[in-house]
Amino acid sequence: MGNLPFNIAGGTFGSIDISLQTQQLFNDTDTVVVYPMPEIVLAYDTAAAEICAGDTTLVSYTWYNNGDTVPMANGPCVNANAPGLWWSAGTNGFGCFGVSDTVVVCPSLAIDHDAGVLFVDDVSMLTLGRSMA
Repeated sequence: MGNLPFNIAGGTFGSIDISLQTQQLFNDTDTVVVYPMPEIVLAYDTAAAEICAGDTTLVSYTWYNNGDTVPMANGPCVNANAPGLWWSAGTNGFGCFGVSDTVVVCPSLAIDHDAGVLFVDDVSMLTLGRSMA
């Protein structure tokens, strides 16, 4: 800063010496840890009609079918008892959130024939003229 002269009306004059002096010094360090986002890879077992998340270390799972939350499905596997678009979201132990890709579950149809006519036992499984997305 330095020496600063002053002159006040009435005859007072002089100089003042201004300097910087450290009063207190603080140092701080911290560690930032970035945890990975869960990568949820789904596997569909067609025989068991079950979809499982490959990462079974997640602390929470939420399952979706056609955009709706599947009630009571909060584990690494879910019974895919309905056709549609299935996916899962999960949170790991660090609080990181991830979403899986989508698995398309198609209805299983038994097509029979009699006297040259094809038929299915359960017509509710047919989605003719409708989109599942």
